[in-house]
Formats: sequence, structure tokens, C-alpha cells
Amino acid sequence: MRSLRLSVAAVSGVVFTIIAAACGQDLTTQPASALRPPLPPTFDAAPTLSSVTNLAIPFVIKPYDDNRIWLGPHYLVIPANSVCDPATSGYGDTMWNRPCDTIKRSITVIATVTTKNGHPLVEFDTHLRFKPTPDNSAAVMLYLRDPNANSASKITWCPTIVSAVCIDESASASNAPQLKTWFDNSSFWVYRRIQHFSGYNVTGSRDDGSDSTSGQ
Repeated sequence: MRSLRLSVAAVSGVVFTIIAAACGQDLTTQPASALRPPLPPTFDAAPTLSSVTNLAIPFVIKPYDDNRIWLGPHYLVIPANSVCDPATSGYGDTMWNRPCDTIKRSITVIATVTTKNGHPLVEFDTHLRFKPTPDNSAAVMLYLRDPNANSASKITWCPTIVSAVCIDESASASNAPQLKTWFDNSSFWVYRRIQHFSGYNVTGSRDDGSDSTSGQ
């Protein structure tokens, strides 16, 4: 009988250890599928890809709706309850991963769609940041269509539309899984999660000689 009691205790200890380990999971141990972004829209749904020069597109972000917005040939997805309230959230590269209260009213934003060095460039006129989330399916996603892109392409952050230097936000190890750029060669979608509104440009593709790390 004593032997049986010891066996039960040992099994209970193993079960407790497994449960405790599971409860202690953080982002680094989450399944890779949680960081795979939603697929881009189908090619048939996309407007015709053409040369774009300084196209200004106003749109409204509704706080409690999933917002799906065409920016000319490009596409933006802003899930419900994902926009931080600019009155209280703060803005800047030290703020992107901090929690925030989200907006309770609609906000109008103007996107300027153009090209830089032959690649898509989109700039948003309103500085907003987005609520951090460990799952890309609930993140704000930007999809840019670039016929000159390939698997080496990245979407870089350009602080202003005239910035001489754009920043690879996935360069740091902590940001690499969340801000990875993906590429769909069937319709030349280049896409990734974005944490804030500024300017975004495709770089590192086959016609600019870059040897950037592969985005897929």
C-alpha cells in the first residue's frame, strides 16, 4: 500500500510540473503558426496594379469594426480595438510594445501612395500606434504590391516620406519574429505587421542589388 501511495505522489508531481511549465509559456515558446500573418487578398480582388504618383486616399478607422482598406493597389487591415488612443498612448520607438487604451471614436487618416526608388511607398498623415498582440491574426497588417519584389524584399519604416534612410524594424532579435516581412510570389504581395503609422517602403528586391535576409 505504501508503494502505491508513493507512485501516485510521483505521478502527481510530474503532472504538476507539466502544467506549471505550460502556464509559464511566453512569446518565445508560442507555436510558429501564431506568428504567421493572415494571407493577402486574392489577386482577382485587387485593383489593377499601375504606376502611382502621389495618390492621396482618405479613410476612416472605426474602433469596433475590422477595417479592411484598399490604398490604390495596396491593402491595409486594422482589426477592431487595435488602435491606441493618441491622447494617452504616447508615440515613439520606445512605446511600440507598451500596452495602451484603445480609441472609442472614429479617426480619419489620409494615406499618400507613391513610389520611392521604383518601389511602393505609403505614408500616413496621422501618427498612431497599435495595441501590441502576440498573435499576427489580431495585428495591423500592411500589404504592398510590388512587381519588382522577391523573397529578399522587406517593408522598412521611413519616418517621413522624404527620409533619406528607412529602417529595418525586424533587425533586432526581439522584433525579428513579429516584424518579419512575407512575400507571395503569385501576385507580388509584400506584407508584414506594422506597429504604428508613419511611412513604409519596400526594399531589398532583385533590382536594387540588395542582399537582404529573405522575407519568407
